[in-house]
Amino acid sequence: MATHGCLRKCAWPKALFMYLSRAKPSPPNSPPSLSGPIQRVWLNTPVTFNCTSAGFYPPEIHVTWWQNEQELHGAKSDVCSNDGSRTYQVQSTITVPAKIDSPVTCRINHSELNQPIHSTFNISDIVNEPSPPSVSGPDGQVLSNTNVTIYCKSAGFYPKEISVIWEQNGIMLQGSNLNIILNDTDKTYQALSNVTVTATINSTVTCRINHTAFDEPKQSIFELKNIVKGKVCSYLML
Repeated sequence: MATHGCLRKCAWPKALFMYLSRAKPSPPNSPPSLSGPIQRVWLNTPVTFNCTSAGFYPPEIHVTWWQNEQELHGAKSDVCSNDGSRTYQVQSTITVPAKIDSPVTCRINHSELNQPIHSTFNISDIVNEPSPPSVSGPDGQVLSNTNVTIYCKSAGFYPKEISVIWEQNGIMLQGSNLNIILNDTDKTYQALSNVTVTATINSTVTCRINHTAFDEPKQSIFELKNIVKGKVCSYLML
């Protein structure tokens, strides 16, 4: 206040007064603060992220959101002045589906920055990924060319829709059964599937599952030759 009074008393030129009064150009804080849900969320459900940065001048600033190197749209951004200072702060929010291995990045650019600054939120940390399929067969050994039932299980996925495909020696099998069960505790699902095949030497059975939370299908292989009479029962996980 004393300084402003001196300026008025001395009747300095208006342009000089404005020059001394205005804020100096300054970059935003680095990195921006990025926050999301603090509790676990269901896969593919909408989640909102907030990005804030402060201490910059002039107020013009560019905020973009990215996921898997692709720019996201639909964000809402607000710029306001900081109380008690001549700098500004920005807050931006965006809502995206929760997916595995799909981090969200808030990127900020400003005239006083040499290059954009950013922060990233790893969505995988707050969602439950479906378990890889596990396969099992008879506890004991069987005679060659007899029918055996192979079981496949995957749990912890959401939403309910899931694809289970069976193959024997690379050929798709028909006649499999699939039962999808809701877990009342966490509202996720588990899939139980089985198929009956003929146990032959040097034959393998593959259970392959696909779900929207996976980037690509996951599978497990059961070695039928290992349960033929005289062999040790085992299975191979991929």
